Amino acid sequence: MMRLVETAKREMNAWLDAAARAMPGAIGIRLRTWLYRRRLRGGPIGLYVGAGVVFNGWSNIRIGDNVLFHRCCILEAMTGDIIIGARCGFNHGVWIGADGGRIALGTDVNVGPYVVFRAANHRFDRIPFQEQGHEAGEITVGNNVWIGAHVSVLSGARIGDNCVIGAGAVVRGEIPAGTLAAGVPATVVRNLSLVE
Repeated sequence: MMRLVETAKREMNAWLDAAARAMPGAIGIRLRTWLYRRRLRGGPIGLYVGAGVVFNGWSNIRIGDNVLFHRCCILEAMTGDIIIGARCGFNHGVWIGADGGRIALGTDVNVGPYVVFRAANHRFDRIPFQEQGHEAGEITVGNNVWIGAHVSVLSGARIGDNCVIGAGAVVRGEIPAGTLAAGVPATVVRNLSLVE
């Protein structure tokens, strides 16, 4: 009987999540904000959740206050951890996948549309490829960082404070604080002279 009750509970939550994700307009935003705040650890205030946003692995996701997710962002943390600081903004279609690893973003991180963060790499040392699995890693992004559209941030990436990552870049290694980086792979283009 307990198993049946637990299954029914999971099913009801799945239906509620699906309805909340799809609901348009201001009422949908309010419903998602209310629902997601209660499910996330720490209950962040000032959370904005657009339509189609998906969170998988609620207990492994920590989000600071005043964070904004535009439409169709996906956070995958069934295994691994995702930590997002306060006052971050994620444009349409951002995908953040911990995949057994760890992704930590500081405060005031702004992310353009269709950016991918992936904390694991596929293994490819034997055949068939489908059986090889992943190697989990870590991604760290500092404070006050702007990441342009269509950037891929891969396992092993370490982006320092006060950085800009140009659109379409692929970041895998270290990007020093206070720099503009672009390209595939991302390399430092110039130092930024930020006024504080």
